[in-house]
Amino acid sequence: MGAIFIAVGLLPVKGIINWMTDGGTLHFVHVVMLALVVLGAWLIFWTLKKNYYLRVETQANRWNLVFRGKVLIDDLKSFVDEANTEYGYTIESEI
Repeated sequence: MGAIFIAVGLLPVKGIINWMTDGGTLHFVHVVMLALVVLGAWLIFWTLKKNYYLRVETQANRWNLVFRGKVLIDDLKSFVDEANTEYGYTIESEI
């Protein structure tokens, strides 16, 4: 998806360069399309970034709870251990 946004965002570059050198009219849609380059790059960066998540599975549903920001492995292990002992949940860990 990010690569598609970047490709679409780069389409008006030649027209924008011509506008900067020769003058004329710059259409708002060209500026919006150019903004897609930034959005596409951000999407690619965000998807390649390492994130930890907790998968919760019940008999009816399944959820992935994503931890944002910096997560320390020791904190994650203590969270899993606490949930096991204090609340009696069965947690399988692949940390």
